[in-house]
Amino acid sequence: RQLNKDLYTESKSLKNQLQNYLYITKRLAIQTNQIVTFQNNQLAIQNIFHTLLRPNDKVIVPQFGNFEVNMKLKERRVDLITVKTNSQGIDIHHLEEILQNETIRALYLQTNSLYPTTTALSQTNKSKLLVLSQQYQFAIIEDDNNTDFVYTKTPPNTLKSIDAQGWVIYVNSFKNLLPHPYDLGFVIAPENLITELSKVKKISQSTSTYLI
Repeated sequence: RQLNKDLYTESKSLKNQLQNYLYITKRLAIQTNQIVTFQNNQLAIQNIFHTLLRPNDKVIVPQFGNFEVNMKLKERRVDLITVKTNSQGIDIHHLEEILQNETIRALYLQTNSLYPTTTALSQTNKSKLLVLSQQYQFAIIEDDNNTDFVYTKTPPNTLKSIDAQGWVIYVNSFKNLLPHPYDLGFVIAPENLITELSKVKKISQSTSTYLI
C-alpha cells in the first residue's frame, strides 16, 4: 500500500532520513526545509528547469553534455552556451570569458562525474566556480548522480557542501542504488526555491506516487 496517502505532504520521517544520509555520505549539513523529493531523477531535474528558467534565459552546459538534459533545457526554450572541458573538469578561463560577455541564468554541471568522461572538477576549480557564481549572480545546478560508487578512501566533496551563499541547487537520486518505485530523486536548495519547487511538484507528479 502507499506509505503516504497524501501525495502533497512529504513524509517528515523520510526527510529526516535523507538529512542524515546526506550528512554521512556527502557531508551536507542541511535542514529538512531545504529538501524536496520527486518520483525520480528525471522529474527532479525537469522541475528545477521549469521553476528556475524562462524562455531566452542563457544556460551554460559542458561542451560534451548530457543529450537528455540538453533536450529538457531546449524544451524550456533557453539559449544553451557550451563551456570547454579539460582534465580539471571545465575550463574556468573559458567560463570567465563567457560570463564577461553574457548574462547567465544558470550553469548545469555534473561536478564529480562529468558526462561522458566521468572527470571530476578539481578542488581549485570548485572554489573558483563558487566565487564566479556569486560575482556574476548565476545559479549552479549540481547533478550528483552516478557518484554513489566511489573507490577512493576519501570521496570527492560536492559543490553544495562548500556553498556558503546558497548559489548551488543540488540534485541526486537513488536510481543506481534502489529499484523502482524506491528510486526517488531529491533536490537540496534554499528554502524559498524549495517552496516554489513544491508547488510545481503538485502539478507534475503522478498520483500513484509511493513513499513521498
